[in-house]
Amino acid sequence: MSKLNSLRCKTTNGFKVNDLDITLDINELNTDKLYNVNGIEVKQTIKNEKLTSKIGLTYSKYLELTITVDKTYSNPILVNYNFSNRDSLVSKVIINYKENSSCDFIFNYKSLDSNKHFNYLVEEINTCKYSNESITYINNLNNNSTNIMSFNDTVVEESTITHNLIDIGGNIRIYNSDLRQ
Repeated sequence: MSKLNSLRCKTTNGFKVNDLDITLDINELNTDKLYNVNGIEVKQTIKNEKLTSKIGLTYSKYLELTITVDKTYSNPILVNYNFSNRDSLVSKVIINYKENSSCDFIFNYKSLDSNKHFNYLVEEINTCKYSNESITYINNLNNNSTNIMSFNDTVVEESTITHNLIDIGGNIRIYNSDLRQ
């Protein structure tokens, strides 16, 4: 049993939903599989250090995906992660936008089998002046799976971030957002 969001900053203050007790069967990174990304240079590293978020979960091993956007991309960048064999993905996605840059991303998390999968994502986006971005997350996990996402972004004046969440699958789905300026 995990107690979620027992921190001062609550997930859904407006709805007074806090201190959730849920059972998570899979809760550690158990694969060396990487994201499949085409069209932009990325760095992917398995980290053996503490990963936390305002949701209240802490992990000691995770996959870090780092992307720097330094120009305008006319087409969205597709980022895929296919789950199989009871995969458990714990990841931190860092996207750093430079001034006057623009890039849209589509992240697709998909189950390839009916096994129970676990996806825990901590997103960190850092914008610069006049940067524009749209990030779409598609949860295509099967109904036996858990999908938890925490968005911890820093947005400067005269830049924009648009998040789109398309929640098709998963048994447990939790989202948290913390935008700072």
